[in-house]
Order: sequence, then structure tokens, then C-alpha cells
Amino acid sequence: MKLSKKRLSKILLFFVAAISLLANIALADGPLPRMPKGPTPKTDLLTQQPLLAPSVGELRNAMRAYRQGNYPRALLISKNLAERGNGDAAALAGFIYEKGLGTAVDYSNAARFYKMGIVQNSTDSMVGLGRMLVDGHLNASLATNAEVKTALERAIALGRKDAESLLGSVLIAHFASPENNQRAFELYKSAAAIDAGAAYQAAIMLDDGEPNPVDDVTLAAPLLKQAAEAGIVPAQSDYGRILFGGHGIEENRSEAAIWFRKAAEAHDIDGSFYWAVVNANGLGVPRNIEIAKTYANFARHQLPDAQRLYEQILAFEAARTAPRN
Repeated sequence: MKLSKKRLSKILLFFVAAISLLANIALADGPLPRMPKGPTPKTDLLTQQPLLAPSVGELRNAMRAYRQGNYPRALLISKNLAERGNGDAAALAGFIYEKGLGTAVDYSNAARFYKMGIVQNSTDSMVGLGRMLVDGHLNASLATNAEVKTALERAIALGRKDAESLLGSVLIAHFASPENNQRAFELYKSAAAIDAGAAYQAAIMLDDGEPNPVDDVTLAAPLLKQAAEAGIVPAQSDYGRILFGGHGIEENRSEAAIWFRKAAEAHDIDGSFYWAVVNANGLGVPRNIEIAKTYANFARHQLPDAQRLYEQILAFEAARTAPRN
């Protein structure tokens, strides 16, 4: 997800004392789109035409071509089927255009086919249109925010849990209000059962200083842990931070240092600073000035605190090597 994130409050209240320191998206993640079939809604938005037999065989051919990486053939077959009223095929065509598989990325056509699929009750199409909005690939000329919100609501009602985090992001980005922010949090928390990115979003909302939901680091801690263990790098540095300070969780500086190192080695700026801090002071790890210097240097161009730490380390090294009278 590309929702603008408020990182958890990150400035550690310790310095160099010793130195003077986004479903399981059905179409996105799997090798082959999942095409659940729902009831055909009554609508006059699309002319219902009988499919040319054998429609199941035609869709199977499109899926086989997709699986084999023959995207032009998959697109040709799925477009033909979509124009004749097959929602699953419309979702496949939309996905191929959205991701630029075997063709140029074409968000206009992706949205057009997703909207065709939505008319046919394709939940993959509903999720696809929502993903496009959250990823910033859908402008109002292709579909309105309200249309996307309605589509995601329908997808959730039809059992698509992966639509929950998308709807949460849409509510925050385009329908912000105290009530919608609270609902977004509930959606993220529910989606966390299958989506570590949603767990991280829920954790962020529990420590962002906003009233909906009320901040609660104790509730945020297990969500942060889930996200960190799933490999979400910013969550690793944030989880290490609360472990280090014992915020909402039992203090454990050694474990905190492990998470700082993971985040730092993945080039996270905050994680790099934290890893430098604990190495400079020997907090949770043996003191290692060289490691502290390396990671403070990496983070200092973006974090003023890291710049100050780097300068303190240089001063410490100079004092250590200066001749004594």
C-alpha cells in the first residue's frame, strides 16, 4: 500500500552518555488470479449477452496462457470474454493492463475492465479497482472515490477479507473523519489476520497522537511484532524501539538491538540510527564504535540526531587518539 504513513513517535530518549550515543491480494500475490464467482446482479449497466460455448473452456484457455506467461494471448481471450459479460475474464484483463504484463501499463483500460467486472459481481475486479486507487493509479476520470468505496464495501460483504485494508486506506485518504478513521482502524485490525501490512497500519494508528482510535501502545505492541516478524522493515525499527524502552511491552534491550540490526541492515534510516546508538553505548550489545560510526554516517544525511551522534563519535575518536601530556 502507498498510503502516507505516520511513523510511530521515533526519537529515542537516550544519547551518547558513555562517550562524554501492505491479500493476500488475489491478483497481486499469487501466480494465478483467483476468480471467485458470485451471483450475477440485476443491472442495465451492461448488456447481458449469451457467452459463446464453451465459455468455461475459453476462460480456462485464458488462464492457461496467463500461467504460461503468454500474456498477449491471455489478454486477447479475456478481453473477448469480458466484452461478452464474463466478470472473471474482465478481472484478468484489468490485471494484465494494470501490471503491464506483456503490454504497456494502461490504467485507463485496467479501470475500464475492472468496472466491467464489477457489474458482473467479480470481487477480483472490486479489489483491483481499490488497489489502483490506493496505489495512486486511478484518477477521477476513470472512477470516483465514492465508486471505489462502494466496490470495496461490496467485496467485503462478499467475503473478500483482503479488501478490508484497502477500504481502510481509502477511508483515511479520501473520506477522513473521526468516524471513518475509527472504522479504518477496525478494518486494519480485522485484516491483520491475513495481512501484516494491515497490522502495521493498525499499530501506527494506536500511537499517532490522534483520538480515533485512542492511543494504546500495549495494543500496538503485538501488531508491531507481527509486522516486524513478517519482514516489514520500518516495523522492525519501531518494534525495537518499544522493546528498548519497555513501552507497552516488557523491556528487553538485547532483543531490541536484534531488531535494530535487522532494520539497519535493510537500510532503514531510523533502524540505522538506533543500531548506531546502541553500539555507541553498549546497550543490549557490546560497545562497538566502528559499527556505531558506520551506521550513524549512513543515517546522518536524513536525521539530525544521527548527525549529532556521528560528530560525537568523531570527537570521541579524536580524544582517544590525542597524545597525553
